[in-house]
Amino acid sequence: MFQEAVKLNSGNDSAYYAMWNIYKQKGDQDQAYQMLQQAVMANRKHAGACYELGKLYKERLEHSDAQRLFAMAVEADSQEPQLYYDLAAYYKEGGKLEQAASLLTKAHPA
Repeated sequence: MFQEAVKLNSGNDSAYYAMWNIYKQKGDQDQAYQMLQQAVMANRKHAGACYELGKLYKERLEHSDAQRLFAMAVEADSQEPQLYYDLAAYYKEGGKLEQAASLLTKAHPA
């Protein structure tokens, strides 16, 4: 069903994201990774796809790509605290403590 949706509209980020979830549940990491890449290419403002792809990059130790995707996720959905936490962790690891602190403040505004 989702594959048909993608054939009809290759820009259907929601279909790619749904297929990512299916492949992830099946344990097919390569296909899951490809579906997330397609979802982000179709819509760079899809916070969930950006975040999940960032997590995959983090697992693969591709830190600059993970940080870039986490930043895209924060930009796409500024209301989700977890996105700020993960991006702040990268800034902290890179010694950018002021940027990390700023993100944590945004995650929990006073």
